[in-house]
Amino acid sequence: MSNGATPSTWAHPDVSRVASLPNGDFWAIWKQQTPTFDAVVYASRYRVNSNQWDAPELLGGVSLGNSKPEIAVDGLGRATVVWADANDEHIYFTRNE
Repeated sequence: MSNGATPSTWAHPDVSRVASLPNGDFWAIWKQQTPTFDAVVYASRYRVNSNQWDAPELLGGVSLGNSKPEIAVDGLGRATVVWADANDEHIYFTRNE
């Protein structure tokens, strides 16, 4: 992020979801507005063994319309995140292995 801003200096998240993993860890995802009013989707994993959060990871990039993020986790602990653009014209996804 070229402006040096970090998620903690931006507006509060307005959409968030949580999904648990079989080992007790869980993923949190959220949509957040940047200082330039773009919308970004972030994910972070909480690791129960270390009692710590991973650094937030930007998913997909910065866009004016990232919205409606959702998350699901399968029985092997793989997370899939989907989200749409503002007009619901495009659907995006990412999956961790």
